[in-house]
Amino acid sequence: MIVQAVQDIRSQRQACGGLAEKVAKMVLAMAEELAHGGLNENMQKRIATFSGELKKILTSILQYKDYKWYRHFLEKSSISETVSDGIARLDECARNFQMVGMLDLHKMLESAARTRQETNNYQQAILAQQEDVATTMRSVEKVVRQMSVIVQPVVEEVMASVRAPVDTAF
Repeated sequence: MIVQAVQDIRSQRQACGGLAEKVAKMVLAMAEELAHGGLNENMQKRIATFSGELKKILTSILQYKDYKWYRHFLEKSSISETVSDGIARLDECARNFQMVGMLDLHKMLESAARTRQETNNYQQAILAQQEDVATTMRSVEKVVRQMSVIVQPVVEEVMASVRAPVDTAF
């Protein structure tokens, strides 16, 4: 029975170490995500949720830290349940954190795709307007050429009359 109790306590310590390792991995994952995506409003909410869960887990585990060995022995099943519950809550928090992160990423990608489509639409509209302007300019050039053919003889007649000697005797 004593050997079993010692093994249970070692197992609990290992479980606590596993819990601490999971927390460290999540903190590193958050740091990496912050490095890539920055601290937006959704990330702040996700960090606050994670922080709240960590505080709850820590509070539930810290109640056992000052127990004497015999009290650990007496409450080993309660301690094991608390650690297991903490691990389960942390796993759920990690899944939620990742899921919300994926949803945020999906929203950002949708927004980028929408922006890209809008940009393409604007570019096509500008190209169509440029083609309309080019067509209009060709029409204007054609009209100007036709008018110059009509106006040219009149201009030449006026220029000839200007060059002709003017009768100054009245």
